[in-house]
Formats: sequence, structure tokens, C-alpha cells
Amino acid sequence: MKILFLTSQTNDYMEDCLLHGLRQILDSDLVDYPKKKHMYKEQNNQKSIIHGLGFTLTGLLPDIDIDRSNVIEKIRNNYFDYIIFPCIYRQYDIFADLHQNLIPEKTIFVDGSDSTRHLAELTFYIKKTFKFKSPKIFKQSHYFKRELTKRTYIRFPDNFFGKVLNIFFPTDRSNIKSITFGIPEEKIINKFPIKSKLWPTHIVDNEISQEVSGSYSTYAFDNEKDYYSDLQNAKYGITTKRAGWDCMRHYEIAANGAVICFKNLNEKPKSCAPHDLIPGVNCISYNSFPDLKNKINNLSPQKYSKIQAGGLDWVRNKTTRDIASKLLNDIGAK
Repeated sequence: MKILFLTSQTNDYMEDCLLHGLRQILDSDLVDYPKKKHMYKEQNNQKSIIHGLGFTLTGLLPDIDIDRSNVIEKIRNNYFDYIIFPCIYRQYDIFADLHQNLIPEKTIFVDGSDSTRHLAELTFYIKKTFKFKSPKIFKQSHYFKRELTKRTYIRFPDNFFGKVLNIFFPTDRSNIKSITFGIPEEKIINKFPIKSKLWPTHIVDNEISQEVSGSYSTYAFDNEKDYYSDLQNAKYGITTKRAGWDCMRHYEIAANGAVICFKNLNEKPKSCAPHDLIPGVNCISYNSFPDLKNKINNLSPQKYSKIQAGGLDWVRNKTTRDIASKLLNDIGAK
């Protein structure tokens, strides 16, 4: 099975997670085109110039022999079993050039944006870019959405007038499937480290950061080793919704043996990533610093250890290989 992975030439967590996982499963049968240089070991010096300083995902892939020749011609000759647009919001130009050569059931769109809206809702932009109405291929192909909510499924706003319009002009989006971030398996600890402090240095919740001496709400480290070591020394890691609900920070906290403390997790739509986080089982949900302090103060050592172990079990089932395998299963690839 040959799969073409049409890259966007920037670091995008969803795209990079999927590329890393699919390469582990498919080896050279996954063709990333153009070559996504920052994902390869020999390009590790690019880390300092990309978003997030390249922590966790960048510079991991071995530079194996990949046949990237005559890719456009191969697309037109139906050479590939599947074609993936792993960052469709950034791939309008190449999609506009190739859409007439695509076979819907062999086309996979991955929408890892923080918006809950379906790509087809941006009709003004689609018309401007493609010079035609929203293509039917979005309804007939495989469409994977990370920030997936009920808003993704409807065409009009979720208000009175929108609900009326949705009754008379329903939209079939049964092809939408969920997808999440994942973490490379090699980034997950094998045993719990000894904890020397309560909180990590990087605390994204400003309310808590202002209360914890020596913490920062922005980047606190310029290299991954120190960032991971700090998380491993901390009993708890703080995370919260930013532009979207899913982010690499959730997975990094659990992978380094700290307990995930997720602000307002109870407000996250069930269909939206991250999935399978259960307060009291593998994480803690809180709505304010006093609420969080009360919860951890009432946590027995035995209960802490149970939640900590639950978090590690959770992240061990959220690897990049896991998300790639799920995608292949969801499209029926064998």
C-alpha cells in the first residue's frame, strides 16, 4: 500500500504527529511530499526557529530512502492507494490544482485547526481560492477533525434562525471522524521519577502562575531535556484550553509522570479531543486555584499514585502510532 502525504512546509502538531506515526507503520510506503525536513534527524538544527522550539516531535525520523519522483504525474495516473491532505487549512493551493484528479474514497482530509467549523463553512474563502463552490469531495471523502463539536456538523449558526435553516437545508456530514494529537512512544517514561516539587516551572494558567513563585506562563525552557526534567520533578502539571481543547502539553505532562490538572475540563465537548480523560481516574479537573488546592490537599498518597498511574496508562494509548493506526482503520486501509 502506497500513501501520499502532501505536506505543508511549516510545523503543525496534528500533521507532524500523523507523519511520525504513519512512518512507523508504513516505512517507505508513506511518501511525504515535499519532504518535511524538520521532522528528520539530520535537520535537528531547525528546532530553534519553529513553533514550540521543536519539542517532542521534531527531528525524530531517520532519513530513509523515499521515492518522491514524479509525484504529480503519479497522482494523475492513480498510482497511490490513498492521498492525505494532513493540514487542509494550509493546503488550498495544491488542493485547487489537484481536486479534479482526486478519487473521493481514496482522499483523506485532516483538519487539525483550532476552529470547530467545517472547512466547507468558509465558503467565501473557498470560492475566492478555488473559483467554484465548495467541492462535493468534502462530503464524499474521509474527513478527520480534531476540534470536533456539534458545530462542525451543521451548516448554519446554532441559533434560532440557524436551526430553522438547518431543518430546510440539512447537510450530510456523516463522513466526519475524530482525530487527536499523539506523542512519540519514545518520549514516554518507563518508570515514575522521584518527585521533588509540587508544580512545574511552566504554568500556562495565569491565575496559578501568579501564585507560584518562580513559575512562568510563557516558555520557560529553551531545550526539551530541561523541560522534560522539570515535568518529571513535579507532582502536577497544569494545562487548560487555549485556542482549542487539544494540545501537546496534555500528553507531555502525562508522558513525564506528572498528574494532569486540566482547567474546566468538564466544559469540553465529549466529541472533541483530547479523549478519555476522566477526572479522579487519570487527571484532575479544576475551575480555579482554590478549587485545585482543595482537591490536591484532600488527595491521599494512594489516590495520587492511582491517578498518576492512570495518566501514564492514558498516554501510552495516545501515541503517534496509535493515532495513525486509528486513521488507517477508520478508512478501511489494510
